[in-house]
Amino acid sequence: MDARRRLVVDGLAAGLLGYAVVVVFFVVLNLMVGRSPFHTAALFGEAIFTGLRDPAALTLAPGPILAFNGVHMAAYLVFGFFGAWLVHETELHPQLWYLALFLFIAVTLFGYAAVLAMNALVGSLVAAWSVVAASLLSAVAMAVYLTVSHRSLLERVDEAQETRPGPVE
Repeated sequence: MDARRRLVVDGLAAGLLGYAVVVVFFVVLNLMVGRSPFHTAALFGEAIFTGLRDPAALTLAPGPILAFNGVHMAAYLVFGFFGAWLVHETELHPQLWYLALFLFIAVTLFGYAAVLAMNALVGSLVAAWSVVAASLLSAVAMAVYLTVSHRSLLERVDEAQETRPGPVE
């Protein structure tokens, strides 16, 4: 598979995996507390697109649920493509692995901050701990997928570290 196709496949797979982890997390959480599996998506969708501030006024209308999920999936696809691009660049330049790791962590933290800001914006309708937990699980799932699908990358990074000149004495 050529590099561009691999980048697209990895970006799609990582993004969809991260998105799916969050969806499954909130479906399970909602079912455990006796709510509709669509409750969280409906809350965010209604809050963002119709201005809902009172959870008691929530309706499970398909429009806001689908709109929120569309935006949510698009955000995860962007994050997936970013992660895949970092892996691709690290394969080309293994000596820069630390820069790729730093960028991945920085973007992940920025994403958490954005999600928490959005949660505060919609009136903290969803517990912040659940948003952070779902986001963390999705980031780990994406990182594991990219690591497993590029097993030789870790070996190349180790080799690059071994061939790096040491400190001058």
